Amino acid sequence: RLKDVARVELGALTYGFSATFNGSPAVPIGVYLQPGANAIQVAAAVKATMDNLAKRFPEGLRYDIPFNTTRFVEVSIEEVIITIILSRGHYDVPTLFHAREIVRRQREALHARRARRRDRRAAKQDVRQCGPGGSGET
Repeated sequence: RLKDVARVELGALTYGFSATFNGSPAVPIGVYLQPGANAIQVAAAVKATMDNLAKRFPEGLRYDIPFNTTRFVEVSIEEVIITIILSRGHYDVPTLFHAREIVRRQREALHARRARRRDRRAAKQDVRQCGPGGSGET
């Protein structure tokens, strides 16, 4: 049997593509998840990496993430949480509003924690690149 000697996955015929953004040539970067990967964590890691790299971009160069499927995943998770809260017998509008507000605050707190972690990692990376002397020049 094939599964005894190989790992079989469903994938695209080709992963090649070219792109323009607002009518100008662009350099597309496709990010494909490995089987079992957490899409939200991968998207956050990609964003953190790109934010860090963007600090070193030449003048006039920027990046954009025009298509991110993880927003759909986040909204779906929020709706499941709200459904669980409402299934406990609370069907009034204030409870629904409160549930949405709780989810919104938790999401903001999570994003803030990720940003702080990303900033700490970037600061450590800058220190490592500069070395003990501090200037980073050779």
